[in-house]
Amino acid sequence: MASNILDVMIEYLDGGVLIQPFANIAQHGNARIRPHIIYKLADLMPHVYQRKQKQVELHVLPLLWLLLNQIKGGNSSSTTNGSSSLNVAVTRLIQSVYEQMGEYLLEKA
Repeated sequence: MASNILDVMIEYLDGGVLIQPFANIAQHGNARIRPHIIYKLADLMPHVYQRKQKQVELHVLPLLWLLLNQIKGGNSSSTTNGSSSLNVAVTRLIQSVYEQMGEYLLEKA
């Protein structure tokens, strides 16, 4: 049910408004919901990046680097529970961001 509510929010609210709260939840939220929120961020990328590139650079890219460090290090408690689903969600976010930003994503790394 919560996923349906998020889908409705994404459908009716400006995606640029949702980027920052979703990024915060993906970074600091419960380990169980983090992969779901990361998927939602990935779904928002095609709608948001064309209009609000700065929002993506300010909120999604730092989150992406943090998640990659957590996965690589494997020492965070948030990656030990459900690490497989987190890895898949982060991979999906990377693909979505790369589809929008292209080589510019590599320059920002």
